[in-house]
Amino acid sequence: MAWLYETASTDQNGHFAIKGVRPGEYKIYAWEEVEYGAYQDPDFVKPHESAGVDISAKAGGHDTIQLAVIPAEDIASQKTQQ
Repeated sequence: MAWLYETASTDQNGHFAIKGVRPGEYKIYAWEEVEYGAYQDPDFVKPHESAGVDISAKAGGHDTIQLAVIPAEDIASQKTQQ
């Protein structure tokens, strides 16, 4: 199911681009730091649901969105609670 996920890193200005996304409904998250693949685990994502942004990707579309970064400290505290 890894093909269902896309990742991107920001540039020095905090901008990123994800190209070639199939049309559909998605939720985007911005983690300051995240272990590769952790975002594919529903139990990992659940505490961060409210930080995600829902988007509707359209063929040939171009969207600009503002994301709130999920701090690395939140991830570390989540690990200690498990």
